[in-house]
Amino acid sequence: MSTPLPESFRHLNELVAARLPERPKLAAMFARCFANTYETTLRPQPDGTTFVITGDIPAMWLRDSACQLRPYLALAAHDAALADMIAGVIRRQVAFVPLDPYANAFNEVPNDAHYSAADQSDIAIHPQVWERKYELDSLCFVLQLAWLFWQATGRTEHLDGEFARAAHAIMDLFRREQHRATESTYTFLRENCPPTDTLTHGGRGAPVAETGMIWSGFRPSDDACELGLFIPGNMFAAVALGYLAE
Repeated sequence: MSTPLPESFRHLNELVAARLPERPKLAAMFARCFANTYETTLRPQPDGTTFVITGDIPAMWLRDSACQLRPYLALAAHDAALADMIAGVIRRQVAFVPLDPYANAFNEVPNDAHYSAADQSDIAIHPQVWERKYELDSLCFVLQLAWLFWQATGRTEHLDGEFARAAHAIMDLFRREQHRATESTYTFLRENCPPTDTLTHGGRGAPVAETGMIWSGFRPSDDACELGLFIPGNMFAAVALGYLAE
């Protein structure tokens, strides 16, 4: 962003420097690192939302954007402008999910840019979807950020009808992928790539038993799951659904 850093950043940097009087280089490194997301990745949108590039790629990952913004929650309760920006990120995530709940990363505009133009899936890839690797944790991070923002600020305006729409889309997907063999049509194929970048068995991934767990095609590294009932992702889903219930 071209705007100056929030005053709350300066106060935090002063606090860190005071706690590290004999480590000025470390304090300076903290200040640079803490500001990096704010200075280099945020793109305010005309609709009041905020798009967050993941860094070296001009796309917004649901997981990455949640984690990039999470450190700022510590300041959001006493910095209304910063809180507004985070709320804008949540609203952007919530707008993306119903476009394609199976997508992990999105474009700033529907420009038909994709990680690989040759990617194949069970439906045509939406022009605003950068990549359609279904990762269970990505959807959990959307719910987590919304909950953490509420906990940090007490604000609830982001928990609106659009949020409910996204939450329903997430719940529908979770239920569908509990019955991978009989109810899910999702596939993902990428050619001429490492085996971790595509799913086996014609894009469906290895067969799994029905256990009540939620199937995931890819894990948080964006690498394919060898075992689709990805236990850490299911543990996260259990926690995230608790956030949603609360």
